[in-house]
Amino acid sequence: MAHAVVAAASRAVRVETTAASSEGVRRGDTLQYELREGPCLDAIWEAPQIFTGDLRSDTRWPRWAAKVGEEFEVRSMLCTRLFTKADTLAR
Repeated sequence: MAHAVVAAASRAVRVETTAASSEGVRRGDTLQYELREGPCLDAIWEAPQIFTGDLRSDTRWPRWAAKVGEEFEVRSMLCTRLFTKADTLAR
């Protein structure tokens, strides 16, 4: 099953989910913001694209991946940075 989410980051370093295909993926994003780690945050701030492979064995975000594994059936993600003309980054 595929899901999608869009989040925006302002210059004030605030990241918020602006659209989500389900409440589950919205909660996964919220967990990233709460734990301050996760592939979507890395796609916004660190690299233009992040692919997770199997989250059960990915060690880059240990707290977030463990919670996602407990609460959701997400196994892999592709996070891509999007650009706008405004002072906001989105992915």
